[in-house]
Amino acid sequence: ELQNQIDSLRSELAKSRGREEQLSRDMAEMQQRQKDLARAVEERGSSAARPSSSAANGEEAEAAAGGKEKAEFDAALNHFRKGDYARAQTAFRAFVRNRPQSSMKTSALFWLGNSDYAQRNYRSAMANFRAVVAQAPDHERAPEALLSIANCQTELKETAAARATLEQLVAKYPRTEAAQAARDRLARLK
Repeated sequence: ELQNQIDSLRSELAKSRGREEQLSRDMAEMQQRQKDLARAVEERGSSAARPSSSAANGEEAEAAAGGKEKAEFDAALNHFRKGDYARAQTAFRAFVRNRPQSSMKTSALFWLGNSDYAQRNYRSAMANFRAVVAQAPDHERAPEALLSIANCQTELKETAAARATLEQLVAKYPRTEAAQAARDRLARLK
């Protein structure tokens, strides 16, 4: 009975950690959106001259396309947040395939990896997280992607690889929350 209680508490702790990581990711994403909005407002305010009507029409078409792109990304993310990981996976995969030049591609790869992870497709998740790190090592999600790679490796019982990934994370991104989490996990792995 005590063992069952211990197992139950461990399970609750793991769920709490998962929720904490998700909240941390959501908060970082909201902060990035806020920065993007502030940058867009600043850019609009700093343009002194009004473009010609044909240029304005081109910008309107571009903005509409960007709005559609954002709507697609947000729809995929909403599937993820609702726990519909299969639909999120399909939507993010389509986004990455259909919008290879998008500024949101790296974030889409990150969330595609999370969708894979939630469905226990650890190898696919690792491939997507590795793509985030390889394609955009300075992206705000890169440290989290490395941490997620280590999580996948742990799930696959690849402890030595997980340790190496955590050490890489700490060395490459020492001042991030992900690095702190990596330090904590490294201490538990030893």
